[in-house]
Amino acid sequence: SAAASVTAKLMAAMLKEKGFTPIGMVRSRSAVAALRASTGVWAVCTGDSDWQDQLRKEVGNREIFAALDAVGGKLSTDMLRLLSPGGTLLSYGILSGEPCIIPQAPLTMENKTVRGVGMVHWSLLPFETRAMDVALLTEFLQRNRQLLPTLKEFKMSEMKDALELFFKPGRDGII
Repeated sequence: SAAASVTAKLMAAMLKEKGFTPIGMVRSRSAVAALRASTGVWAVCTGDSDWQDQLRKEVGNREIFAALDAVGGKLSTDMLRLLSPGGTLLSYGILSGEPCIIPQAPLTMENKTVRGVGMVHWSLLPFETRAMDVALLTEFLQRNRQLLPTLKEFKMSEMKDALELFFKPGRDGII
């Protein structure tokens, strides 16, 4: 979910590099087109009434063994239902502001799991693990700079100007 976010785009690109087939879920049809064009990831608009049928058709006989959810709420429930038996829903955000409603049947009858992760969990990992993660992401981004389009670069002495642009609505790219 939230596949147009920088975090989701980076995760999708890393998954593709490892041989997985990520599927994006976004709220608008224009975001579907933009995501497909920028990442090559197949995406579905959750605003379409038949989005789950579209997703099932795209997946075909393949298993959906994991779902990464930054939205929460009803979308978490829908994603849990779409998982194959034994699949895992990994929640890392609550963009909807709504609580997750987790039905019992998928957990007990289909052996599905729900897990949560966040920066707090990561910050408690051993230093060596975090350093390895940062090195991995740095190397990945050096090879895939196009995933983070840069709007403008600033020197440290220009911090005030950088922050003004950062907080400006409608910007497209990182600072």
